[in-house]
Amino acid sequence: MGPGPFPGILVLDILGGDQELSRTIARQLAQHHIAVLFVQMAYYGPRRGPDGPRLLTPNLEHTLAAIRQTVLDCRCAVAWLESRPEIDGKRLGILGTSLGSFMSALTAAMEPRLGRVVLLLGGGGLVDAFFEHPKAKPYVGLAETLGLTKDRLRKMIAPVDPITYADLLKKRQMLMIAASRDDIVPPIASKMLWEATGKPKIIWLDATHVGASLYIFEVIAPIVRHFKGE
Repeated sequence: MGPGPFPGILVLDILGGDQELSRTIARQLAQHHIAVLFVQMAYYGPRRGPDGPRLLTPNLEHTLAAIRQTVLDCRCAVAWLESRPEIDGKRLGILGTSLGSFMSALTAAMEPRLGRVVLLLGGGGLVDAFFEHPKAKPYVGLAETLGLTKDRLRKMIAPVDPITYADLLKKRQMLMIAASRDDIVPPIASKMLWEATGKPKIIWLDATHVGASLYIFEVIAPIVRHFKGE
């Protein structure tokens, strides 16, 4: 790549992947002279013991703590990137896919050094978006049994919902990539965050959540342009 300085970005992975997707993205960006630091999220991958808890669990207290830890870890990673002589500290960013996109949005809102953000298959307004989602029905039913109404859940989730920090995200240069037939992250969630953050550039893929991976090489070019400020 040469001596630099290069734009430097963090990359966060999907929930259930083997990290190959994110590493593919990282390799593609590196080939375009963008330095990438892959960050392992809390209770994820090698940071989760063989029988240890996952990042996301029905235990809301644990999940909120794990999310906070991930954001803190990412901010530490940003500080390390900024300190590197081969990195342009004025061109720092973050990219996340699916679960990683939610973590990226939260981190970007809390970390002003992250000027550019790419969110793949993410969104906001989580309770409103997921409350009627078929895959959320078991959890919604459990919540209602415990007396957790939609409004109460919305207040509980607010600290880790990207839409809560929409005003801060408006200060970042954002690119969103969403799937119009997403069966995991409802498209309405992407639209809500897009609107709340001032309608940044958004690319809609005609795909399901998993099917969006077939477009990865197609979206690399706009991602590269975004991080380079072109």
